[in-house]
Amino acid sequence: MQGLLLWVRVLTCVSLVLFSISCYNMVVRSEVEVGGREPDSQTGALTVVPESEDEDATVTTEDEAMPDFRTMDVFYPTKDWQEVKPGQAIPKGLHVRLNVQTGQREAKLMDGDNGLKYWTQGGKQGIVNTEKEYFTPEDLKKALKEFKVNKIDDEDTEIDNAILFCDIGGMKMVIQSLNHSSADMRSISSSLLATALQNNPKVKVYCIEAGVLHHFVRALSTEVDLNVRKRLLFALSAMVRNFPYAQTKFGELGGFSVLSKLFVSPGSVEDATSERTLSLVVDLMEEHESVTKKNKDHSAEELLKQYQEFPLHDHLLQNGFCEIVGNLLENIPPREYESTTEIMLKAAMKMKDQCAPQFKGHAAKFKSLQDHLLELYLQDTEFEFYRDLSEMANNLFDFLKEKDEL
Repeated sequence: MQGLLLWVRVLTCVSLVLFSISCYNMVVRSEVEVGGREPDSQTGALTVVPESEDEDATVTTEDEAMPDFRTMDVFYPTKDWQEVKPGQAIPKGLHVRLNVQTGQREAKLMDGDNGLKYWTQGGKQGIVNTEKEYFTPEDLKKALKEFKVNKIDDEDTEIDNAILFCDIGGMKMVIQSLNHSSADMRSISSSLLATALQNNPKVKVYCIEAGVLHHFVRALSTEVDLNVRKRLLFALSAMVRNFPYAQTKFGELGGFSVLSKLFVSPGSVEDATSERTLSLVVDLMEEHESVTKKNKDHSAEELLKQYQEFPLHDHLLQNGFCEIVGNLLENIPPREYESTTEIMLKAAMKMKDQCAPQFKGHAAKFKSLQDHLLELYLQDTEFEFYRDLSEMANNLFDFLKEKDEL
């Protein structure tokens, strides 16, 4: 009888040893398959977990391969165990284990970890904030500073920063923050978007796929904070300029209708909003003219086709921009609103063929503007700017006079 009990004990011990070896081999194979190489040294703790969490024990430490954030999802650990999905990149320095009950890898922050995980990629390095998956105003300000810091010295670095920010999921959260309850958050998010979008086609494509135009249209139609509205316009401008596909989608979403509702009378506290909105419209008209008329023979065939298929002037006519420009000019106060007057006269010149019927009622205003601007020029002939604006107003007056005589 004692021999039988001894045999059972020996068999039990052997079984436990074999089970432990099997678990260890499974863990090692799992790490090799995910990391793509044999583990070697130093940072993340790997544990084998028996049925009770209280009985887990550290077996070894190993260094995870640095993930490529452009092609892999990033695992965001917390202080609690979470399942690591297949293909997810795990930042260095985490507590990793294999749960033998589920067969899944799990990971969490080390005890006392502050939640910041460093990664490197080539000559660059960055931080993944693993403690939370949302941004505070301070987080966004830091990101904005990172984008701007190398703007003068190295524009390529700034573009790379924005692309990496998209790759780790940061831009998606920034876009969602356009609808945040805090005006400060909305303002900073708009500035961050504007900076990241400038001269950066890859970020533009990412943002349009993430639905940023829907957010712009909704935000501009509901925003009551003047500062946020101005920054939204800046971000929208960076998004749609030199991107005919985005312009087309913006029009389809009713974007020009929203823009038409942003205009106020010159001289009010919101005058800067009117000026920025009209500046965007004028820039788009000049852009279309440059591609479809001035540089038609030198424009790429596909690009030319996209601009030709986008009915910009139709959108402007349908949303009352002829009346808007005429009324803005009519209500310019009798003082030198230089930039405002310039942008309004430019808009009128670009739209005169389509808006002649609406502009007829403002012919006298064009004439008075011409006289006033010429007077300013004669007071100091070094300011040729006034002379040029005076000639523009005179050309509009003569155009309307000819139309009236026909």
